[in-house]
Amino acid sequence: MRNILIITVGTTPQIVTETVHALLSRSDPFVPHEIHLVTTTRAAAAFAPVMGRGGKLRQLYAALGREADFVDPVLVPVLDARGEPVGDVRTEPEAIAFGNTVTRLIAAFAEDRGVRIHVSLAGGRKSMGWYAGAALSLFGHDQDELSHVLVEPEEFEMCPDFWWPTESDHWVAHKFLKDEAGAPRRYNARLGRIDMALIPFVRLAPILSEAAFPRGLVDYAAVVDAVRESLAAYKVRIVLDQRTLVVGRQRLRLQQKQAAFYALAALARRDRWPPSPSTRLPAEHYFGWMTLHDFGAADGRYLPRYCELLAACYRGAGPTAEERLDDARRELRADYDGFLRRNFGFLKSKFLGPSGTLKTAIANPIIRQRVDFHVDAGSDGMDRFGLLLQPAQIEIVESE
Repeated sequence: MRNILIITVGTTPQIVTETVHALLSRSDPFVPHEIHLVTTTRAAAAFAPVMGRGGKLRQLYAALGREADFVDPVLVPVLDARGEPVGDVRTEPEAIAFGNTVTRLIAAFAEDRGVRIHVSLAGGRKSMGWYAGAALSLFGHDQDELSHVLVEPEEFEMCPDFWWPTESDHWVAHKFLKDEAGAPRRYNARLGRIDMALIPFVRLAPILSEAAFPRGLVDYAAVVDAVRESLAAYKVRIVLDQRTLVVGRQRLRLQQKQAAFYALAALARRDRWPPSPSTRLPAEHYFGWMTLHDFGAADGRYLPRYCELLAACYRGAGPTAEERLDDARRELRADYDGFLRRNFGFLKSKFLGPSGTLKTAIANPIIRQRVDFHVDAGSDGMDRFGLLLQPAQIEIVESE
């Protein structure tokens, strides 16, 4: 697995050596194969002391006995919408430019599941670290890491010649503090300590789909919109006369029997009908779940409501609900199994199969998980079908 280190940096090059020191010194060393420093043109010049074969970073690798692992950092310039380098991150357009730059960088590496990404928020402005963390949250996977480093004692943060804790005595001067004689106060780098804190982050990559990024373009604002839409798509609206499921901005048109069956399951879920008896389905979680044979129960509510919903889906183009119910009861008495096969044989192939309607129409797995049918084998061997939506997430209307 290739290790990619991405650091947001301002004008303090010591952040690079401090971060790498912490990564190489931990019990499970993270040895970078590539190091990317995301920075502005204003800050780029400050990193000359770190770069190259004679730079501080290579000296650190040598001090730790890892000279063979040395890689020279790559400066990643922040570019605006016109492709021009950004000098600083102060204004909203500059912040968006940084967000786009770091998001695209992380997204590109995250496409390869053989890559492990470590993002350090230690340098740069607070907004830069926030964008980098958000980008990793959007695209990061289980193996990826987010961190921040702190130097102890904190006085070392103001010592320009402190690059890492040394093995032997090495005195460095404070930038501002003075001793009794008025000379810069000095501290022993051997007594310094670098603490790395790994920051937990929510991994939202499963929410995002390729459809959110036409032609492979990644725009931070567009990504946020895609996530917002996914998280907001809690309500499913069923429009009967149009035989349509409305989920967020997506509209899925079904056949009449599909629409009526889905509406029935949604109605049972919304109104908290008791689930079909099964030792595997606790009623408090699986209310509204059913078997196909529940439709044949003489005192059941499923068949009459299904016929009402089916008539609504055929609105203006077929018999009334009463006529459909009478016809259905006659069919049930004459050929029970045949009725179920003719009316609900589509269920597994259209909804629950690998190429079912919902699975092919809704690419976003989080949304699909909410609205799709689910199945559980009951204790009697009969499959129970149902929805996991909560009642408040379901709306059924005759028409729009």
